[in-house]
Amino acid sequence: MVEINHRLSVFISLLVISILFALLIVLTPIKNVHANFELKDWEFSKPILSPPNLTTSGFLGFEPDEHIYTNSANNLTDLRIIKEFSQAEVPYELLIERSLESYELLQADMRDITNVEGSHTSFMIKVSPRNSLHNQLEIVTSSDNFVRKVKIETINELLTWSTAEDNAQIYDIAVSTGVPNHRNTKLTYPTSSSDFLRITIFNDKESPLKIQGAILSLSQKTPAKYKTYPSLMSSQEKARKSDSSQIIIDLKSEGIPTSRLNIFTLETNFNRRVNLESSSDATTWTLVDQDHEFFVYDTAKIQRQQLDLLYPEVTSRYLRLTFLNGDSPPVNIKAIDIQGLRRLLIFEGSADARYNVYYGNLFEKVKPKYYLEQIITHVDIENINLANLGKVQVNLSFEQKSIEPFSGRYPWLLPSAVTILIIILGLVLIRILRLTMKENNSA
Repeated sequence: MVEINHRLSVFISLLVISILFALLIVLTPIKNVHANFELKDWEFSKPILSPPNLTTSGFLGFEPDEHIYTNSANNLTDLRIIKEFSQAEVPYELLIERSLESYELLQADMRDITNVEGSHTSFMIKVSPRNSLHNQLEIVTSSDNFVRKVKIETINELLTWSTAEDNAQIYDIAVSTGVPNHRNTKLTYPTSSSDFLRITIFNDKESPLKIQGAILSLSQKTPAKYKTYPSLMSSQEKARKSDSSQIIIDLKSEGIPTSRLNIFTLETNFNRRVNLESSSDATTWTLVDQDHEFFVYDTAKIQRQQLDLLYPEVTSRYLRLTFLNGDSPPVNIKAIDIQGLRRLLIFEGSADARYNVYYGNLFEKVKPKYYLEQIITHVDIENINLANLGKVQVNLSFEQKSIEPFSGRYPWLLPSAVTILIIILGLVLIRILRLTMKENNSA
């Protein structure tokens, strides 16, 4: 009896493991496990057209286009650059041209603060350490609801003052109750090594600001590079049952990475909060950014505007802007530019070779590792030779694979497999039960 129970336990354990293994195979999608490039796995390609002035080997770069974004795996992980005749895979680096910024804080000793009633406030700043480079000054003040013009002067080697910036502006503007003021007290000017700054704030018959200090720094920034994508803008319409209006932007295809938009309008002196949503089908929407402000101020005292919106990168075909107008009329938007961070594929090529970029293998989920990061840092990206892309070519030897598991392609397979396993289990249990009863009767 003990031996039978032991055999039964072992058999049931093996049977359970077999069932789980079978289910794993049935429910798991087929994945591409090829380590090397195989032509039959890639659906599309485009020739890389080298620039005519390329006469020697060197680094080339090209930008992916809308067709590549739409028909590639997420994050372009399936892109492969292939040498045409040898079919050799060529290493590349995908560069996303984001902004780069460094910030160095310096010591700013404020002295000689002077208020001339009805005219201006002036003070000097001594920069430490000596001969330090600087180009940014933030005025620390507890005052609010103000607009002031500011003049910045530096002293040269001849101990005379020269103007570094004569049309700067600081402000603190109340928008509405419960909303933080629009405030900017940070000033930029051409990079200088002067050990002294002279700041003049023009009060224009207003009360002097309460100056509490200054923050001096050297800010070095490489701006991000953006690419504008064609899009269609729907007519502006009133949203139902709300004091708002909406604009839907259609990028015409899915997969294009965007993260910035600019609106164009002829209207002035307005302020609107907006919400941004994205969608793949223009039916189900996902919130991307909330309570961003667009504004244009054009008065005798201040001229400022904010008509762009930076948002977390999305790859959806549709974007929807909802303007929260309250009791104000909708702002008449003439056009909207949709932009994404510029991508550049960089590889080393020769003038006497032809190259193609292959894409359209949705099973390639991991970006290839070529370990070119350190090399690319020493490449002059600003002056790199740029190639163009030719017309799309469909791979006639491409083998279409389903991304569904076996159970999705053959819906009868799973219930049939489970039924067969249950029958086998039942027969085995009946057999063991009969053996047990027979031994009990013999005893």
